[in-house]
Amino acid sequence: MMNAGGHMFKRVLLILFFLIMLLTGLSVQAVQTDTQTATVTVRYLNVRQAPNTSSKILVVVRASQTYPVIGQSGTWWQIQVGDISGYVSGRYVKVNGGSSTSAAPTPIVAAPGRTACPMTLFWSSTPLDICAGAVNKTQAAYQTYEHGFMIWLADSGDIWVFIEAGSRSPWLHIRQGDYAGFSDNTLPAPTGRVQPINGFGRVWANVRGVNFPQLNDELGWATSNEASYTATWQFFGRTSHVHTYMTVPNGRVADAYNGMAGIYWSFVQ
Repeated sequence: MMNAGGHMFKRVLLILFFLIMLLTGLSVQAVQTDTQTATVTVRYLNVRQAPNTSSKILVVVRASQTYPVIGQSGTWWQIQVGDISGYVSGRYVKVNGGSSTSAAPTPIVAAPGRTACPMTLFWSSTPLDICAGAVNKTQAAYQTYEHGFMIWLADSGDIWVFIEAGSRSPWLHIRQGDYAGFSDNTLPAPTGRVQPINGFGRVWANVRGVNFPQLNDELGWATSNEASYTATWQFFGRTSHVHTYMTVPNGRVADAYNGMAGIYWSFVQ
């Protein structure tokens, strides 16, 4: 039979066991809540269901966007994008934050759970075989030109240029940080045309064209004043191509395609 000393020893072991469990739990929690973020360093980046390039794409994220890091698997980081958790290659993100003495985020090897990723585009009810990006609504400005149009999106400050040039009409995406330092357009418009001003004017007067030396040669003069409206836009990405869909004031949807077939746009609705 166990004597009083044995019972006491057993009680001490149990207390030590629970103390170790408690301390271990606190330590794990500290690692899991250590603040780390991943900032996208390429123009577009696929967020995948598993840490490999053959797994399903859940959503496409953009350059300079930052997301919380929730795990790591080898050279891949698991990030949280809204309701979606997925993996991005460490080659295309910069991870910041966290304690310099703590370990890397705890690897998550289990398959991600069901996400709330939309399976349709905002202008179509047809199911897709992969997830599309989030649907975004923002204030926007629109201006028509002799050979195309421009759209300014308030949520990013970026300007999108759509040039009309046949079946393979090119497009340009000009970031706010790139055109903010440009000089204002001072060229007076001819009779019956409109002088581009503000951000549109800066891009029109200073950006190189796709097939012409200057964008103003390619677009021609503005044919209307800027019009304000609420734009809807959405990314849709796969391994070999990316689409950016956005509405114009009359409700039509422009598709800016960038992939193996080239860089061009068209109206899809």
